[in-house]
Amino acid sequence: MRLHGDKIKRWIFWEPFSEVANNPYFQKKWERIAEEMTEKGIDFVLLPPDPHSEEWQSEWKLFLSRSEGSQISIEFFPFPYYSRFAAKEITEFKSNLSRQKNLHEEINQSTQSFFQKIWTQNYLKNLFCIDRKEHIFWLDGISLEGKSVLFVGASPSLEEIVSEIPKIRKNIILLASDTCLGFLLHHSILPDAVLSMDPGRGTLFHFLPEIPKSVKIITWLGGNPHLFSLPNPIYLVNTNHPFDQLIGHYWNSEAVSEKRSEAAKEVWKEFENPSLNLIGMAIAFAERGKADKLILAGVSFKEESGKSHCKGTGYESYRLPQATRKTTYEALHRRLYGKERSGKNLLAWDSIWNRKESVSILPFSEYILEKSNITGMRNENEFHWMSSFRGNPQVKQSLWERAFQEFPHAVSLSTLKRWKLA
Repeated sequence: MRLHGDKIKRWIFWEPFSEVANNPYFQKKWERIAEEMTEKGIDFVLLPPDPHSEEWQSEWKLFLSRSEGSQISIEFFPFPYYSRFAAKEITEFKSNLSRQKNLHEEINQSTQSFFQKIWTQNYLKNLFCIDRKEHIFWLDGISLEGKSVLFVGASPSLEEIVSEIPKIRKNIILLASDTCLGFLLHHSILPDAVLSMDPGRGTLFHFLPEIPKSVKIITWLGGNPHLFSLPNPIYLVNTNHPFDQLIGHYWNSEAVSEKRSEAAKEVWKEFENPSLNLIGMAIAFAERGKADKLILAGVSFKEESGKSHCKGTGYESYRLPQATRKTTYEALHRRLYGKERSGKNLLAWDSIWNRKESVSILPFSEYILEKSNITGMRNENEFHWMSSFRGNPQVKQSLWERAFQEFPHAVSLSTLKRWKLA
């Protein structure tokens, strides 16, 4: 089978009979095929015989995560023997494959449909802040070689391990999710940077506690506009959104590249984030910066001890004032996770641990056990791990019009004229 993306082809291999799949001769022949595919740079996967097994589901979801952003279509090429003697198995396999593909696409499409308008509105608002704010930068490069990066999420398990973080603080680069920011500050833990990509109004409540001005905020132009009103340094990443592609083209044009900082060695490249969540962005950072390892704390994608998040999040700031004797906080709090991972949460979880990338990913508990062998000690006074440049992109109106064609229902012509883009 071939899975078609926009420009590349990916191959899916499947042997329906376990007797054949487990045969040493078959395995030896498969090793030669896999080696040849790897040498040619072709993405591929060999699925287990049973389409209903957990291993099959895991391998397929991982393969789909690497195909994120592509218009997916599948061609089947069964061998003639299997077409005759395994017709039932092939029909069942096709049905299961299509069902899994549609589930994956529906989750991604629903996310885009929900946020489409708010992404566009935020982008326009934030773009016109750039020339008025001196603390907004375009993130151009990351250097994390030999360093360990700790990403901190906001699951309830963070409450149990937060006391261990100060013990290793000088040994790591700490990236915090915006949701856990209040909890970390309450425990006097200052992150090196906060990741905040959600465009919704709820993001504002995560930043209600006053945070030190030195804390860097990593976001994108479609992020919450409240971030751009803060005095903290703002670093903008290229998410490969159509508008980011347009601005990336501007920065990479020859006429503009000469005006950029000489210290900026790389173009304003996009950060690949197939999982569409903050952990995926943290993984992209660690990979781009060639970090030694990425440690995950406060990450679970499921309910723990009857809670979906740790204490002190923006969700509490928003809902606690509404709680009364008759209407409890638990009744107001919409649970984001279930007791077991499923749907997009299961896809996100699997995409973390099944990645075949250069950076080593491990849970916080394992890192603590081996912390006696920690390498890459950082000098807090000297270490700079992000490079950036400033500037206000002057994109032609005709190019903006083309970009907005990607979202015909996201913005009206009157809005374009009001923002002087048409």
